[in-house]
Amino acid sequence: MRLKTALVTGFLILTMALMVGVVSLNGPVLAQPFNLLGVEVPTAWVLALAFLAGFIAFTLWLAGTGVVHWVRRWIEGLRRQNERAAEEYYLKGLDAALGSRPLEAITHFQRALETSPEYLPALLKLGDALRAAGRPQEALSFHRQALSIRPDDVATLYALPEDALLLQDHEEAKRHLATILRIQPRRALKALRLLRTLYIRETNWKKALEIQQHIRNARVLEEERADDAPFTAGLMYQIGADLLGQEKYKDAA
Repeated sequence: MRLKTALVTGFLILTMALMVGVVSLNGPVLAQPFNLLGVEVPTAWVLALAFLAGFIAFTLWLAGTGVVHWVRRWIEGLRRQNERAAEEYYLKGLDAALGSRPLEAITHFQRALETSPEYLPALLKLGDALRAAGRPQEALSFHRQALSIRPDDVATLYALPEDALLLQDHEEAKRHLATILRIQPRRALKALRLLRTLYIRETNWKKALEIQQHIRNARVLEEERADDAPFTAGLMYQIGADLLGQEKYKDAA
């Protein structure tokens, strides 16, 4: 630190000596009049004013930068303080949710969001608590809000189809499940199973069988998908039954 101060001081002294030397060598030039907006003043004054203006401008810029930096730090500190307060309410809400007290959980999660409106964990769990309390439309609204803050959050993307299924909105559920599969194309076993269930509900056996093939090719442990194996034969049977009903006997066979 002392070495740095000595170097800076030496540089300033050297700069000042150089400036004095330049001025002494150009005395006659600096004494010549300079036309400043119709007024003749010594050139030396003009250079001094220009130097002073530059110094003032630099000082103002430096001060402004410091103020902006201070304001940013103050805002960041305030945000962290709000998040800590929101986390306390969130943990209370989580305890209530785990204890099957969704109405109490809703109150705590709402308090958390009053403190920090974009606190993602509280948004997600408030939606879950509202769904558990039989209010899926409100749950969907908060889960959409959470998704707008972090569009690739897989936990939120899984919550949205559950809301949509309760509201009988299969198309929205499919959209969010498709997004999960784009993020995790061969690992999202839960998303694949939900999609298969949707197509089965719609009696779209061919699409359900297509999803079943994706499940069979998923990069997961064989034990993880052991319960899925019977679906293949069942879906093929349903396709055959539909073809039989259409009198397409050869295809059915």
